[in-house]
Amino acid sequence: MKLKNNIKSNLLFYGLVIIIIAILVTSICLVSNNKNNSSSDKLSEAEAKAIAEASCIKGGEALSGGTYNQITKTWWFDANLNSAKEGCNPACVVSEETKTAEINWRCTGLIEPNQNQCGIENCHGLDIVCGPNPAQICTAIYMLGDKCREFAKCEIINGVCQQTENQQFNSCKTCVNNCENDFPNNSEEAFNCESKC
Repeated sequence: MKLKNNIKSNLLFYGLVIIIIAILVTSICLVSNNKNNSSSDKLSEAEAKAIAEASCIKGGEALSGGTYNQITKTWWFDANLNSAKEGCNPACVVSEETKTAEINWRCTGLIEPNQNQCGIENCHGLDIVCGPNPAQICTAIYMLGDKCREFAKCEIINGVCQQTENQQFNSCKTCVNNCENDFPNNSEEAFNCESKC
């Protein structure tokens, strides 16, 4: 009887010891993992600029100082490119999540060189305003839908400056509107959704 009680108490004791060790190991792993994630996710301006220079810049081109967008978790660097598109103000955008970069052309639309100018007069958003005074300089502030603006175009049709029908713009706009409707109170999720449009 005494032997059975000793075996039971030993099993109970060792069982508790194993459970305590498992809890400690799990806790240590979780704390260590959280420390690693928090330090590796944050991308400094210098790291982002190195990625931008490697991805967006060729010989003789340059980047300005960076601006961090907390909502989209991206670094924006104005880019002085040798082959910039007319009417565009390019920026090299570095994603903190993927640690990749791409050029956002930030185009304002076509600027006609004649007296009958017709172009996009506003700088941000999905509501394109066409008119005779195309925007020449826009702020670097990014708004939901700005990604689609590179597909927008204004032309003079029957003497009227108006936005031309463009399937790429319409598809992008529909996608962004869906993101806005799906996440009406969560701008971070809306911007994440827009990045996939």
